[in-house]
Amino acid sequence: RLFSCEYGADYAWDQQAVAHSHSQMGIEPGWLLGVYARYVDYLAEVADKAFKDDPAGALKVVQAGVKLAFHDAHEAIAELMRVLLERHKALLEAQEQINGRNRELVRVNDDRDRFLSTVTHELKTPLTSLLAFADVLSKNRSETLSPRDIQHLHAIQRDGRRLEMLIGDLIDVSNARSGTFKLFHSRFDARAMLDEFRQGFTPVLAEKQQWIELSCEGGHMAVVADRDRLIQVMSNLVGNASKFSPSGTRVRVS
Repeated sequence: RLFSCEYGADYAWDQQAVAHSHSQMGIEPGWLLGVYARYVDYLAEVADKAFKDDPAGALKVVQAGVKLAFHDAHEAIAELMRVLLERHKALLEAQEQINGRNRELVRVNDDRDRFLSTVTHELKTPLTSLLAFADVLSKNRSETLSPRDIQHLHAIQRDGRRLEMLIGDLIDVSNARSGTFKLFHSRFDARAMLDEFRQGFTPVLAEKQQWIELSCEGGHMAVVADRDRLIQVMSNLVGNASKFSPSGTRVRVS
């Protein structure tokens, strides 16, 4: 600016560049430093011409120009630091909000796990007793129950078994989330396990007049697995087959 006043040099391009740099403050600091580098180059070019005409005066102008350049650079850097500090503060506030939401999610998950654990325990204990009494009564050893009474007992058994499976699924979810889910392997006869499963699941299928047909080659089939979990898998598969099949159909297990 001093040289443009003293020597009439065309400095309009640099004024536009500096004005644009201010609009880019805090976004492209590398571009901003490039503007001031070109500013120094421009001073050198104009000073080369000025020194030929008035060396002493040009030296003073150069000194003033360099001082002005350092002053402008200092202000630009201060403004850039202010913008960076504001953005850093905004990032810290956003991080604190995220941490607060994460803590709330952890608390909600813990409350849900405790609720599942309590509900499954409170439901499973009376349900086990209810099913045991229903199994005893359904045998009708005293022959005092009417066919309608036995039909009602079968309905209790059917719905009780279904509720028992749902409670078992809730317990598995709770154990999986707490990291206590385990498998207990043993050696057993798979054919005997399937016969037992068919007997226990028959009342569930009877609601839709369905039945289970086992198609297994041979007799004894020794396997090593978690017997209870295998029955649970069979219950889910057969339950889905029954749900999406019409009444009066056969559910075939092979």
